Amino acid sequence: MTTPERALKHFGIDTQLLKLAEECSELSQAALKFHEYRSVERSAALAEELADVEIMLEQMRAYFGDTPVDAQRANKITRLERRITEAETQPCPKSPPPPPQKRTPGGRHDARRVTLDGSPYPSVWAAARALGVNPSSVLQRLAKSSSCTIDGVLIKEVGK
Repeated sequence: MTTPERALKHFGIDTQLLKLAEECSELSQAALKFHEYRSVERSAALAEELADVEIMLEQMRAYFGDTPVDAQRANKITRLERRITEAETQPCPKSPPPPPQKRTPGGRHDARRVTLDGSPYPSVWAAARALGVNPSSVLQRLAKSSSCTIDGVLIKEVGK
């Protein structure tokens, strides 16, 4: 008996389905964190969660069998290949420049990426701290004005 089969026998399919959902959720969080800011630590966390999900997927294959999973995988690969081919043969439309980031009431500007003078920052908070500005005053100023851009507020605060 393989390890995935033993795990299913010991814990049961219902418990392992919940565990699969949990591990997929943790993988999702690790992927988003890695996307936000790439680092060795976040890369290692992503690899760990990938391994956890792969282990759970092996258990699901042991329960459902390889044939239905492989059939669905083949269909998905065929569809992906078709989409790639279509995308490669069509000219890429030019996307318009993104609108300037403005404060929206209740928005979370502290979680937005900021680039100032070519230097990227993972958040308004980090940009303010790097520029020697009080992050709270920047966020308060953004909260008071619906027309201020993040960059504009940071530049005004630095000029004080």
